[in-house]
Amino acid sequence: MRTEELANYIEKLRYGRNISQEIFLQEIISLRQYQRYRSGHSIMPIEIAEKLANRLSISIEKLLYEFEENKNIESALVKDFYNSVASKDIHKAILLEEKFDNYVFIDEEKFIIFESAKYLLDYLKDKLSVVEMVKKQAHLINYPTMLKNDVLTDPEILILGTIVEYSQTERKVIIEKLTSIFNKSNILVSGTNFYSYTQVLFWIAKYYGRIQEFEKVIKFCNLGIQYNFENRTTYLLDKFYYYKALVYYRTEEFDKFEEALYKSILLVESEGTEEKKKSFYDIIM
Repeated sequence: MRTEELANYIEKLRYGRNISQEIFLQEIISLRQYQRYRSGHSIMPIEIAEKLANRLSISIEKLLYEFEENKNIESALVKDFYNSVASKDIHKAILLEEKFDNYVFIDEEKFIIFESAKYLLDYLKDKLSVVEMVKKQAHLINYPTMLKNDVLTDPEILILGTIVEYSQTERKVIIEKLTSIFNKSNILVSGTNFYSYTQVLFWIAKYYGRIQEFEKVIKFCNLGIQYNFENRTTYLLDKFYYYKALVYYRTEEFDKFEEALYKSILLVESEGTEEKKKSFYDIIM
């Protein structure tokens, strides 16, 4: 459990109960120290957490239990919002965005992903130009300075993928960084980062398709398919099979083309709306 996440959850409860910070912290800790807990620069002792919980009129045991519950709820809500934006379901995205009005985030990484999705939604709603949107995305992760880091966070990987998809000038250097990350056999793809990593894999495959490096398209499509199987889901699975079909068509491997296209059609038929089916068949034709 990270100190800043717990401190931010406590702050969320304080805000929700309309207690001023001055009264809330009085005779427990200074505001400066409280801010150090929230930024992660100091570790909050359990006795301090217990005193703050008591000031909220709940036990430390209940506080910790509800903290974990709310983290899971926050993660699911941010994931749904991001996925609705990435899939360009603007109506759903707008409805989900309203749930974040006056919202106090527990997890800083989830806040960054939310901000990234919000900027992308503003672009899709014509509130931002593509150049403005990409600049805001880059600012969220201190791009390009962060490219020097050996290890990247989940939001950094996701936002780099977004820049690859929408920027006309930054693609090559970012793709090299992302490709090196996904080439590592020890990369951990779990339920918490599966959707963002899979989205980025889709954008990487799309990039290599643009420059006709077909072996790499197949490689990253297969990785996306593998992640889906391991997590027992079908996120972008129809698109991974469709991109493979395109490659096999271009390389005149027609048996593989038909197999990949058939799997893609099965997924669209089993899960797609009538609108999605029509759009997909128009693309095939």
